[in-house]
Amino acid sequence: MAHSAATFHLGFAGSSIRSSPFHPGRFAVAAAANFGIVGNGKLSVVVQAADASLQCEAELLTNDGLYDCAWSELHEHQVVGACGDGTIKLWDLQTANQHGGRPLASLHEHSAEVCGVDWNLVRKDCFASCSWDHTIKVWEPERLVLLATLTDHTSCVYEVKWHPSHPERLLSASGDRYAASSYYGAGARPLRTIR
Repeated sequence: MAHSAATFHLGFAGSSIRSSPFHPGRFAVAAAANFGIVGNGKLSVVVQAADASLQCEAELLTNDGLYDCAWSELHEHQVVGACGDGTIKLWDLQTANQHGGRPLASLHEHSAEVCGVDWNLVRKDCFASCSWDHTIKVWEPERLVLLATLTDHTSCVYEVKWHPSHPERLLSASGDRYAASSYYGAGARPLRTIR
């Protein structure tokens, strides 16, 4: 039996898709022109309509490729994006169109491409980012502050994820051929590294 899928043309190469924790038919899609090699990026917010078609709710452009995105676990209209220019963009979808698509904040702490972001599912008030600069950073978006920088890896960190039940544990994978499980906060240290 053949199944048909609803599709939406992004215009750029998609690199990440995340479902909203507040609205089941709402998705954020990170994308990059020219497969992220050179050019702009885009965050598309897509909504599944009652007839199952996909419709664009918002398209927010960046000056460099957008490699990942994550929905806020506290604010239903906030999304963060990992940019190829080393920044992290924080958008509020309710106000973005009023401000020409500009983000609420552009966080500049990484020194190379940011390739991953993940919102803390337990604490809900912070998110983590990872970068080609070999670091993982923990952010508090309410105050727009950097809480911690983890330097457990010696090569590009390609993905970071919060542990689903431990509010201070991060899991990461890197080009140094290691996967790490780390704590952030007081006495931050790698818990275990797997090669």
